[in-house]
Formats: sequence, structure tokens, C-alpha cells
Amino acid sequence: MSKFRAFISILSLFFAGSIAVNAQKYHTDIQLSWWTDTTSHPELKPLVNLYSDYINSHPDSVYDNPHWNSHEKLDYKDFDFSQNSLFQAGLSAKALFSSFTPMLLKIEKKDTIYQLTSLLKAKPELGAEYSLYNPLAIMVYAAVKENGQWKMANILPYKTANWNKAQLGYITFYRPSHKVDNQLAMQQSIKFCDSICQYYDLDEPSPFSIYTVNGTHELGQLIGYDYYIYGNAEGKSINNIVISGNGNPYYPHEFIHQIWPQNDKRNRLLNEGIATWLGGSMNQDFKDLAKSFSVNALEKVDASFEKSLEDHSLNFYTQGAILCDLIHHYCGIKKLKLLLEKDTSDNDKLMQALLEITKWKLSTFNQNWECYVENISKS
Repeated sequence: MSKFRAFISILSLFFAGSIAVNAQKYHTDIQLSWWTDTTSHPELKPLVNLYSDYINSHPDSVYDNPHWNSHEKLDYKDFDFSQNSLFQAGLSAKALFSSFTPMLLKIEKKDTIYQLTSLLKAKPELGAEYSLYNPLAIMVYAAVKENGQWKMANILPYKTANWNKAQLGYITFYRPSHKVDNQLAMQQSIKFCDSICQYYDLDEPSPFSIYTVNGTHELGQLIGYDYYIYGNAEGKSINNIVISGNGNPYYPHEFIHQIWPQNDKRNRLLNEGIATWLGGSMNQDFKDLAKSFSVNALEKVDASFEKSLEDHSLNFYTQGAILCDLIHHYCGIKKLKLLLEKDTSDNDKLMQALLEITKWKLSTFNQNWECYVENISKS
């Protein structure tokens, strides 16, 4: 995961500031396979055009995209479920398609929809060094008819249409087996969410759904990937949907993403930090993760907080969790909640918010951070 994030960061820096819809115009030509060539298959031309139009309409950005179906745009803020995995670390569509060519492999009729399968393949000029990322992804979309026109759609509702479901409180549980029968895990899920909301004085959660599968690959298939470079994550939270890839509907890390108040200007370090502090990560609890992080951080010549931010070899999920723990320890719950409400969208704003919350000088903050990390390493 760290190598991929570094690779994505290189592309992002090359096209710095390219997230805004109108900031950088681009056009990328898609490639067709024998199965999608419109000379041999002229009936597919409207669907080929739809895919090309969508690829060239800033799929990295959330706005009223004319090529996506209105039902999902109305129901979900991040309506393309594949978007936040593909465009990581601020990677723009222009940067991505400057290095990877979209190729539409096949278009298949599936009941009332069409299924579009495409591939992102590395351009030759990218070099052999990045052969590991070729292809970057094999993606699967649905195409649906809306007011006589074809529109892009997520594949998830069509792949799970015949799944069994059960509801408990504000959570709806889905899984592909003959029945949803893990009552203990369902009750544990509600109990965990209720306890967090009560302790931190949060509003009752809005209804959300959990889809339970086995492993990263099955998780990827639900959000539109037959293959993708995404690391080894087994959980995903998008809009009001949690996908648990560990075979168990109880996934506290992703529950925090659902029940903690959203803030679009919150630093990703804090977003993942609060979820890891309260819900663990990758089937490990915070204490074990924090000790491992602290031992590794102290092996660095400079273990200051700012230097740790720049070190991509360290787990930023755990660094964020330790930061939440530190603020909670020194400043209390109210100050921690206040920090999570602030604009910390970049690292400079994050540091400014931290110094405002703690009333510490930068040198004091770094000293307390190093001391805190050292104490965790000895625990």
C-alpha cells in the first residue's frame, strides 16, 4: 500500500491542484477491444460513447455529472462508489489518464442493464519501473436507461439484488448466503454504535447498510472492480454503506465512519485516526497498533510529529489514532470533538488547529508527542 500511495503522490504532485472540475481541462481517447469495436458492433455505439463521455467528464470530482443516473446522484453524495479508491491522495483524472489508458473491454446485456468492463493500462512511457501497476484496475460499471438515454450506474445494487437481508434498528444487513443468521454480530454492531453515540454525545445514527463478503477481492467487486491496486483493506465505508470483507458484519472501524459527524474539511489523518482509535484496524485494536507504531517511530532519527507526517513508511491510520488519544488525554472529549470539527484539510491547517486546541507552542507539542509515543512503546 505504501508503494502505491507514493506512486500516486508522484502523479498528484506532477499535476498539483488538479482536483477542481474546471481547473484543468483534458481529453483522453479510449481504446476499444474486438468486443467493443463499433465497426463490428455498431449497436454498441451509444454505450461506448457513454463510457468515453464519462471518462472525460472529471470522474475524480463530485458534481452533478450529466452522464451518471439521477437516482444515485440524488441518494448518494459520492455517487460513483469506485471514485474514492481510484482517485486517492488527491490524484486527478488528468494525471491518471495521462499515465493510464482506459480500454473498454466488453459490454454485456444483463437483464434490464448493460455491464461495462474496462481496463486501465499503463502507457509505455511510464516505464518498466511501474510494471507492477499494469493494469492499474479492471473496472465494472452498469449502464441503465433513463428517460430514453443511457446513464452510468454502480454495479452493487445489481450484484446484490438477490442477497438476503435482515434489519436491526438503524442497520440493514446483507449477505449472499441463504440467510443472514449472525444474530450475535448484528446485536454487537448495534451495541457498539449506541455506546459510542452515548459516550461522545452524538446524534443517533442515520440508517445505513452493511454488505458482508469474504476478502478484499469480493469487496472490490461490489464497488466496481474486478481487479484493483488498493492494498489489503477489508473494510469500506461509502455514503451510508459499509462493506465488510472479513466475513463478519461486525466492523467497528467502518461504523465510526458512519456514526461520527462528517466534515469534508477534516484531514484524512484525523478521519482514519478517530476510526482506528475507537474501532481498531485490520482486526487489531488500538493498543496493539499504537505500540507497534511507537516502536517503529522511535527508530527514526527524528520522531517529531511533523517528521512522522512526512514519513510514508509509518501507518498514518495509527498515527492519527495516537493523535486523537493524545488530545483526549491532555484536553478532554470536548476539545477532541472540536478538533474534528475544524478545517484541517491540509497539514498546515492541521498543525494550526492542534496548537489552537492545546494552547501549546510547536516545540511543546513535539516534545509532548515524542514523550507520549515513548510511553506507549514501553507499555
